[in-house]
Amino acid sequence: MGSKEVVLIVSVSAAVGAALSSLYFLCVRPRVGKETVKAAEHGGGKDSNGTWNWRKKPSHRRSSLVLLDAAQRLEAKEMIDLHLSPTENALTLIKDLMICTAANPEYLDKLMFIAATIGMDTKAAHTPHMLQESFKLHPRNIIDDAARRHIVHCYAGMGAHEEEPRKKTFKQVAGAVKFMVRLMHSVEGRPVDVLPYPTENEAEERCITAVLDRMSEWDFDVFELHRVTKGRPLQTLGWRLLQQYSLVQRFGICPETLKRFLEYIESHYQDNPYHNAIHATDVLQCVHYMIHKGDVGKHLADADILALLVAAMMHDVDHDGVSNDFHKQSLTNKALRHNNRSVLENHHLSSVFTEMTRNPSIDVLGTLNKEVAKSMRETLINLVLGTDMTHHFVNLKEFSALAVENEPQDWVMKEGHKERLMWMVLHTSDISAQARPSPLFKKWSDRCYAEFFRQGDQERALGRNISPLMERETTRIAQSQVGFIKFIVLPTFEAMALVSPEVGQVPVPTLKQNLVEWESLAAADMKVSVESGNPR
Repeated sequence: MGSKEVVLIVSVSAAVGAALSSLYFLCVRPRVGKETVKAAEHGGGKDSNGTWNWRKKPSHRRSSLVLLDAAQRLEAKEMIDLHLSPTENALTLIKDLMICTAANPEYLDKLMFIAATIGMDTKAAHTPHMLQESFKLHPRNIIDDAARRHIVHCYAGMGAHEEEPRKKTFKQVAGAVKFMVRLMHSVEGRPVDVLPYPTENEAEERCITAVLDRMSEWDFDVFELHRVTKGRPLQTLGWRLLQQYSLVQRFGICPETLKRFLEYIESHYQDNPYHNAIHATDVLQCVHYMIHKGDVGKHLADADILALLVAAMMHDVDHDGVSNDFHKQSLTNKALRHNNRSVLENHHLSSVFTEMTRNPSIDVLGTLNKEVAKSMRETLINLVLGTDMTHHFVNLKEFSALAVENEPQDWVMKEGHKERLMWMVLHTSDISAQARPSPLFKKWSDRCYAEFFRQGDQERALGRNISPLMERETTRIAQSQVGFIKFIVLPTFEAMALVSPEVGQVPVPTLKQNLVEWESLAAADMKVSVESGNPR
């Protein structure tokens, strides 16, 4: 090992050691830690007999946290747990940092120094999976013995072989806490990767990023994202959103697991004209718009946002381009398996959950504790089943009654009501295509009727009655769209606007403008070509 490497190791180890020493003095010695927090927040100190005197003038050496500002004191308290050992606290810090910086070799090396210093068993069941994988690639003996001895000597107390910790001054401990705060800030929210897959060159990555920069706008062009990502819009947007909302970090989702999950979801959308990965991406972007720009997120917890985003991504997985009624009439395996109840919606859910169980490498819920994972699964089931249009009128009526009579803050947090809001967000997003600005709403209409007519052709070939709107020779597209918007889409968006004023200011006016255009075509008794969108 060269001199430069030794200098680097020593400097890195000093910084890491500072963080570890703060954990020791705040966690190994809970008496000091508790008094520190108490004095910093309330003042006073202990008398000679050991009782707390609130009137006692505080000593400048009394508290390491006194040297921090109020925000830093709160952050330091959140980072440590006085009931845990220093090694357990360090393990928690390591796990958090591993999640944030998995793809950053510099930070990974620092974390490996920490693990080696505290003598962590990297094969133990409680050790973060990502750290175990790192040690498989980089065994502990790559860390120079001299560097390890330097860490243990300077920052004793965290080392596995030190019995008596060396005393630090309060100023040193405060400095260590400050360093830990800065370290957490330096990696908080940092994307593991810009994209979940490699690109051919930087220009391609910049092009994709430029499209993603508009992902919070109502006129976001999902077809353009599909083009620049070479058919990977769902992976791309899903990855970006889970990073933007810091959900990967907060729920401890392994980035590599997330990448595999996103790839699996997108690859299992069939190549239908409408119900495909582009539609799922469009729904996902609309959910994000409602949460972020529509300000619905203020009523939701992080787990709710994660559930909505994942539900949007998986809500039509493996859709085969025909309706639930087609399956029931045909007595398909799907209809028999799910007893004619929300056939496709049940299939979407069972397909994903079955694969996650069979293949844990894509299980994005695998890092959650059992209770949270169970609750998340139930939420996903309810959300996806709620996209069955047979529930539309009943659910919309119940939601509208709540939204009209109460302010959101008065009813959303009541038991069962937040679930109605989440259903509304996903359902509104699922039928949002006709609220997109021109020419996007026409593109979606073309695709929808192309899929309808394809089912109609199958029904004709089977000698059955052709389902409504699926006869390509007689269906009046413009008139059909007028009815769909007036009786389904517009009432839904207007109800959503009761909770999110932004929806009433942008999507609703756009939807009404599109309705006027369809009405003008219908009034002239014209049909719209599925291929071009022009009157014929």
